[in-house]
Amino acid sequence: GDYVVDWNIDHTYTFGLWSAYIDYLKWKILNIPGVRPIALSSVIGSQPLNMAVYSTSSQKHYQCDIEKYVSIELSLEKTTVLGPCAKKYISKMKENRESPNVAPLSSLELPNEGKNSHH
Repeated sequence: GDYVVDWNIDHTYTFGLWSAYIDYLKWKILNIPGVRPIALSSVIGSQPLNMAVYSTSSQKHYQCDIEKYVSIELSLEKTTVLGPCAKKYISKMKENRESPNVAPLSSLELPNEGKNSHH
């Protein structure tokens, strides 16, 4: 089943994500023998990049047999649309903005929010 991590906001968490073949900051695919660096969006289009760490009880990786531990959605503001996870997060934060227990998040005022809202 689903498990939600109860993050302790008094600590600092660091997650490292790197690849010899993707430059996440420049949104490029590189280091492929015989191929010049190309835009990641030329392969995946405007969709965000989704990655997951999971285990499965089946050799065929059926969704019903998958137990996810971490799911990450990456996007580049100028190239990709907001993915479902980002939209859900932003919506939740906007709902909680009025709550006295939640600090306002200025990063929710995304410059391209209107552009992506129809996707």
